[in-house]
Amino acid sequence: MCKQKNGEPLALIGQPDVDWELDTHLDQVEETEEESLWRVIIHNDDVTPMEFVVMILQRIFELLPLQAEHVMIMAHYTGMAYVCTLPLSEAKSRVGKAHFAAQLEGYPLRFTIEPE
Repeated sequence: MCKQKNGEPLALIGQPDVDWELDTHLDQVEETEEESLWRVIIHNDDVTPMEFVVMILQRIFELLPLQAEHVMIMAHYTGMAYVCTLPLSEAKSRVGKAHFAAQLEGYPLRFTIEPE
């Protein structure tokens, strides 16, 4: 905190009067939302190789090989497929990792999340 020469704290002009109880409430709302479960959905594209999709589903979303193949086939034929259900923070993290891995290889693989 900035202080004057006499040791008194400086009064900042235009400093907002923060209601810390409100901030605490907002944190609790965010934590509750983070704990809620969200569905991860994979979307089909005409570029990403099927083998790459299966690998991502196994390594990042921890699906068994047959599950990963089933999800990939469903997305291929229907345009999208359910992958798994996770807490919001975990869903965001895994989708981010999957998008990053696909981007590194130059693939447009896309996942979305939606509330359960």
